[in-house]
Amino acid sequence: MTTQYHDRLIHAATAYDRRRAGKKGYNHYALGQYFARIEEVEADVAAGATIRQALLAAFSDRLLDAMLVGVGEPKFTMDEKNSRFGRVTYQPAAR
Repeated sequence: MTTQYHDRLIHAATAYDRRRAGKKGYNHYALGQYFARIEEVEADVAAGATIRQALLAAFSDRLLDAMLVGVGEPKFTMDEKNSRFGRVTYQPAAR
């Protein structure tokens, strides 16, 4: 399933991964994991969530900012960050 955001999300994930490459703690398998999560984001959007809600449910920290900016949304706010505190696993945004 692809949404209107598919190419922009793939590009944002690839650019983020490229910036991380070679740094300490770099995960060579992360890009594939990002792509799998993008599919989940697209399923959330198809189920009625906004792209922002879906991305907030799927990503965190700098990767979340990169994905939000990639689709033309502002970076996440402190209020959004505080509401996510303690969430460890992915929870679909809207189903």
